[in-house]
Amino acid sequence: MDLILDGIPMKKAVHYGIATGALTLFVKEDVKQNQGVLAVCAEKDCPWRIYASINSSSPRVVVRSLQEEQNCTWCGKVTLLTNARIAELYIEEFRESPNISLVQLQNKLLKRNINVAWMICERTRLRWLLTFDREQAP
Repeated sequence: MDLILDGIPMKKAVHYGIATGALTLFVKEDVKQNQGVLAVCAEKDCPWRIYASINSSSPRVVVRSLQEEQNCTWCGKVTLLTNARIAELYIEEFRESPNISLVQLQNKLLKRNINVAWMICERTRLRWLLTFDREQAP
């Protein structure tokens, strides 16, 4: 199966899936070819997986294999959503409410079915503060 993700990098597609709650998965680079990406469902026994790599004749990312069967349900655990990604997604909301507490941030994420550890929320808040410090520096 060779489906072409025209103009959409695999990583961006994965980020979109995580942000919208459509996918719960993790991604790892293909060690053998060093040009591909393998994404599999984060649920242990779910067979869903997708492998994509750069086409040798063009700069497009091509889906080489796709196992569409998925026997799991949305569990709310997002292993790819790091503090950097949360900070990027919620930076404008933090600008509007810079005194948001860690509990408030965690509750805001839970409303979107994103269950992350308290430590991730703390690191997200620190990342926001560092971003603002850099923006204010002359």
